[in-house]
Amino acid sequence: MNNRITLLLLLLLLVSSLFIRLPFLSVPLERDEGVRAVIAEGMLEGGLPYRDFYTNKPPLIFFIYAFIFKTLGRTVEDIHFFMHLYTLISICALFILARAVSKDNLTSLVSAFFLSITTISPKVYGNAANLEIFMILPVMLSAIFAYKAVGKRALSFLFLSGFFAGIAFWIKQSGIFDLFFILTFVSYETLIGKDISKPLYLKAISVVLAGFAAISLVMLYYFWSNNIFDDAILWIFQVGIPYVSRWHFSWRRFSVVTKPIFAENIMMYMLAVIALLNLRRKGTRIAVFLSLWSIFLVLAVLPGFRFIQHYYIQVFPPVALLAGFGAAEVAAKIRRFRLRPLRVLSRVIVISLIAYFPLEANYDFIFRYSPFHISKKTYCTTYNPFVESLEIAEYIRRNTSESDPILVVGNEPQIYFYAKRKSATGHIGFFYIFQDFPLDSPLQRKAYDEIIERR
Repeated sequence: MNNRITLLLLLLLLVSSLFIRLPFLSVPLERDEGVRAVIAEGMLEGGLPYRDFYTNKPPLIFFIYAFIFKTLGRTVEDIHFFMHLYTLISICALFILARAVSKDNLTSLVSAFFLSITTISPKVYGNAANLEIFMILPVMLSAIFAYKAVGKRALSFLFLSGFFAGIAFWIKQSGIFDLFFILTFVSYETLIGKDISKPLYLKAISVVLAGFAAISLVMLYYFWSNNIFDDAILWIFQVGIPYVSRWHFSWRRFSVVTKPIFAENIMMYMLAVIALLNLRRKGTRIAVFLSLWSIFLVLAVLPGFRFIQHYYIQVFPPVALLAGFGAAEVAAKIRRFRLRPLRVLSRVIVISLIAYFPLEANYDFIFRYSPFHISKKTYCTTYNPFVESLEIAEYIRRNTSESDPILVVGNEPQIYFYAKRKSATGHIGFFYIFQDFPLDSPLQRKAYDEIIERR
């Protein structure tokens, strides 16, 4: 497959992927999107996260939402349209990474294809602008620069690798596992693989950490310059870490969430296994890179053992890349068939199976369901009133003035965003103060005092 045909197929994939995503543009916000939308809107009006709005998530995601509101608009469609365009860039990033590692066009295209179909899946809440969908782009960019750095002995690439790992971390804390991957991979190449001489080992590691520190210092300066340093550290680490460090493992939960995710892309996982079984023949560096990247991004899903659907998006890039290698292995086997009709038939069967499972699982979502129906089918309707939030917000808007603070008791912050009303407390969602954590009591008291003061 020559480069021109490959690029044309990549362009076709991107256009098709965008077309498939169009039915999801108007799906109502879920509560996590509501949190980010409220905070981003508040930031554009002079508010600050962790001081005026409480959340245990790092700040970059709020800057992303604020950028959307500033450039596109403040509607559900604006949020989702930007997310889908961003995802197309992520697909291109995986294509570039696969091309750098494999030097093979088929591997690169198949990897990009699998990332495109997995990131839109309702099984992982692919219709929502969640942290993971924004996190995987810097994760892949850090992997690209790390892989190129050890081959070219380029310290500037190591710096960029650490820098993008830092961006991933400041989008979601589990991005720290990307840094651990980079450090482990570079350590292997410098101390065992001997790509770089041992005296340069500490220098290489220091440059990676310097890249990570660069973006981290920018974030810390933002906290300090806005007098929210203590509040930010409290929410991001003291509240955030207990949330994922407590054991929540349940076989039933794991099974209910994981089985559908595996079932709809069974061919991707089968091809990934084929790749793993043949990694040794790809060379030590490729084998180590793919193995370590897969291991550390699987670890990124595990803290707290909550197994929430959108957490799984973090593992799709390495699995899709492995599947690309697996597809190349299968293609090589097929080429050995002597009879041309058999080769053609084999290719048709493999391609049909790859396309069948995700299409069968998501056909109704893509071609039949309305945005409201997609929301109802994606989320449990009993506990997730995302569609009803629109009607509730409209009622509030009709019966209150813009200056009236309101209180949404529970954890449905998207209502504030739809109603365009301010919360009576910085706790725009109560989820994080009723988790039986050590800080629950003082945070609950603070919420009570704010509500009484602003009533």
